[in-house]
Amino acid sequence: MLRTLYSQGARITNKGFPRNQVQQLLRTDRQATINFARNSSQLYPTTSQRWDDAMLRAESIVGDSSDFSNLQKWVSGEFSNITKYLQRLVGTNHPMLETAKRCTYISEGKMGSAQARGLTVILTAKLVESMAKHSYQDKSFEELVRNQVSLAEMTEMTYSAYMIHRGVMDLKMHGMEEVNFGVEGSLAEQQAKGIHYGNKVSVLCGDFLLAYVMRGLGELFSSKVVDLVASAISEFMEGEFLLIDDWRSKNYLLSEDSRDLGRWLRRSNATVGSLQGNTCKATLVLANIEGKLQRNALEFGRNLGLAWQAHTELQPFLNQTYEPIELPEMPPYPAYDLNCLPVLLFLKDSFATNKNYRLMLNDIKALKLDGEQQNSSLINQHRHQEVANYEKLHQLILNHGSAINETYKIIQSFSEMAIRHLESFPPSDAKDALTNICESLYKK
Repeated sequence: MLRTLYSQGARITNKGFPRNQVQQLLRTDRQATINFARNSSQLYPTTSQRWDDAMLRAESIVGDSSDFSNLQKWVSGEFSNITKYLQRLVGTNHPMLETAKRCTYISEGKMGSAQARGLTVILTAKLVESMAKHSYQDKSFEELVRNQVSLAEMTEMTYSAYMIHRGVMDLKMHGMEEVNFGVEGSLAEQQAKGIHYGNKVSVLCGDFLLAYVMRGLGELFSSKVVDLVASAISEFMEGEFLLIDDWRSKNYLLSEDSRDLGRWLRRSNATVGSLQGNTCKATLVLANIEGKLQRNALEFGRNLGLAWQAHTELQPFLNQTYEPIELPEMPPYPAYDLNCLPVLLFLKDSFATNKNYRLMLNDIKALKLDGEQQNSSLINQHRHQEVANYEKLHQLILNHGSAINETYKIIQSFSEMAIRHLESFPPSDAKDALTNICESLYKK
């Protein structure tokens, strides 16, 4: 299914807007690319050397599969169908352009492994490969492997569709739902048209990917697998509403939600852990492996997903100096969200120990922007309405120290729980590779 889609995408690109031209529009200089990859990897968790080594070893284990090359190329293959629509977004600051740039960096190998989530799904399938071979004849086993690779591809596509849909901007929040388009050539008109068009592209591109996911799931002929992936998509929506609730609060830092670890767990499980856990379990469902191993595959994927998310949110705080994200034709925006784990742990500890907690927050919130800067910042990041001094908060967290240490402890805790759920599987290279991936998230 996806192989056909790749070839269709190539034909569309050849007839339409050339893919290399779109990449040129989306490309930035090398140093900006490195900073971007280090600070804002939401699609994939890290580009650390230990992580890269673990992923290279994992890829070598499944590299003998001819179908695996399709998984490696899924980003460029899928986006070749939609890049011709991105030309009109250049210069609009719409978040869809940011997502497209991320996918371009990933497809060019600049943000670590371009198939991390799908790769772990394939490795999970290989955990029970010896057991499955005894239950299937040669042709049936080959079909099972193809189905499991397709499921891995759909895991990547589902998560990317979610990220693209997150780029849909709330026009009402920016006062653009009733823009007068009669004033031809005005800056407001051009900006509003770009934002409206960007929203349409975000919706259609996300739906495009999800449509092929649904079609692919149907071709697996497993209602239980469909239910698992559909449940993950449903939980994406729950997590997104939690995010939107945080972003729309103009006093988020003062709220109890800003230091509620249970809320972070619920949100991260919905947006990351559920899909990873459910698809790891689904590979065993396809192989007719039941019982305890299915439950362990689910918990392994869920805990690994939570460890990934925590590690991703830690990355901006590993630099001693604050580095906002800067990309061509887009104003700089914060390297982290106010609801990320290190900020939450810092606020939680400060609330309990700092008598001047409110004064400290008022100092963080004291940043004043002129109208043009505030409008530009909001349109670009489309996240928190609350204006805050991210550089000052970054420095406070580094000086505090314990928030970073606590984040590492949480990453280690989830990683070790994931490893424990691998213990019931028979020894294999895939098991060792997954263990290395887990350990690479917290070992320095």
